[in-house]
Parts: sequence; C-alpha cells; structure tokens
Amino acid sequence: MATSGTYVTEVPLKGTMEKHYKRWRSENHAIPEAIGHHIQNVTIHEGEWDSHGAIKTWDYTCDGKPEVLKERTEIDDEKKTVTFRGLEGHFMEQLKVYDVIFEFIPKLEDGCVCKITMIWEKHRKMATSGTYVTEVPLKGAAEKHYKKWKSENHIFPDAIGHHIKNVTVHEGESDSHGSIRSWNYTWDGKEEVFKEKREVDDENLTLALRGLEGHVMEQLKVFDVIYQFIPKTEDTSSCKITIIWEKRKDEYPEPSTYMKFNKSLIVDMGHHASKA
Repeated sequence: MATSGTYVTEVPLKGTMEKHYKRWRSENHAIPEAIGHHIQNVTIHEGEWDSHGAIKTWDYTCDGKPEVLKERTEIDDEKKTVTFRGLEGHFMEQLKVYDVIFEFIPKLEDGCVCKITMIWEKHRKMATSGTYVTEVPLKGAAEKHYKKWKSENHIFPDAIGHHIKNVTVHEGESDSHGSIRSWNYTWDGKEEVFKEKREVDDENLTLALRGLEGHVMEQLKVFDVIYQFIPKTEDTSSCKITIIWEKRKDEYPEPSTYMKFNKSLIVDMGHHASKA
C-alpha cells in the first residue's frame, strides 16, 4: 500500500485563464457565496487575501461531512499557479504532506484549463496487527468475577442489557473449555454479533475468547480477547484485558474502540457482581 503519491488531473473552463486565476489567487473570500454547498467559510489568519505566504482556514463539506483545512498559500504570478500547503485539519490527521496546486493554462481565446496536482504523504504506515492491554480494578474476590465470566454468561442480558442483548451457546456447555457461543451486543449505537470459541484456564483464572465470525471479524482475521482475573487484597481484584488482533487488509482501521467496549463490560458486570 502506497505511503505517498501524486494525483494529477485537468478541468476545462470557460473564460480566460487570468479571470479564473484571480478568483483563486485573490478572491477566496467570495468562494462561500459562489459555491456554498462545498465551501462554507474561508478565514484568513496571517497576511492578506492576495499575498504570498498567507495562512487561511477553509471550512468545507466533503462526502456529507463538515471538515476543516488550514493551509499556507504560495503564489506564482508568472506561471499562474496557486499552491495550498496543508498545515492542520482533518486531512492532516493522517497525512504528513498534503499540497494542492492549481495551475491555470490558456487553451483557446475564450477558454482555459485548470491543472490540479495533489501531492500527499502519510504520517506512517498503519499497523496490520497488534496487542492492547489494560487492567480494570474490581471490588470482590477474583474467583467471584471469574465465575461470572466463565459459567454465567446467560445472566449477562439481564445484568448489563444495555451492552449484551443475548448469549447463545452453540457447542459444548456454558462453562466448558472449547465451547462455542454467539454474543449479540450493542456498541456505539450499533447492533453487532460476535461468535467465539473459548479457552478456559481455571488455575490462572483466565478466559480467552477466540473470534470466529461476526462484525469485527469482517475486517480482522484474528481477534482474541483474554480476561485474566487477578487477586489483589482479600476483597479486591482486577481484570487484565488483552486483545490480540490482526487485520485482513492494511487500510482497515485498528479495532481500538473494542478495548473501550470490553472495559465497559468488565466495569458494569463488576458493579452487578458486587451487588449480588
């Protein structure tokens, strides 16, 4: 997957090159009124509207989403070229370089073209696999919490129904090593399903859920969630959560939000267990 590149295209225009160049060089303040469905606002922070090195912010809509780009403008009157060098904004969250160059070129007596060149470079190559680890403090003995997660998944929809809607065992018993079950859950306002095969380690109070199918597995070929319940004092413990993942394609996002979800499950189920 490329980490940098250049896109080039040409757009035919009616009217003289000088007229269109002037719009983009000196009259950015008029653009929101002219194409408000694309550009909502242009704010100048440093310099003048037509000065080389001026810094501006563009509020625009792309693919239905409002976004912002802060840029430094470079002007070349001889070549009729305006360059926007990205400084901050939505694009710059993932890109180290984002430059847009508009070059206005005469074609006919009453026509011209705008040659658009985009030069980009990513900050870094996205990881294709990784491991997340966190620890959640709990009230009550480690054995009590481990038992809930090992043997009593059937009570989860009643205990934390805002997260877990249903748990179905497909193979094995509810507490057996190697059993297969599906979880119907809600996360970030979406209903999802996760089918997993579990591994049980009673000696270390550890439960591992190995992802088989479901929404998260559409983009991941490995998604393992490991819960280890660790005694701390006589009446306190913690749950160490480890998520091991590997993406199917480089461009898919990391599943970092699922760690937040799993922490919520442990915390909320811990509150329920402490009241029982």
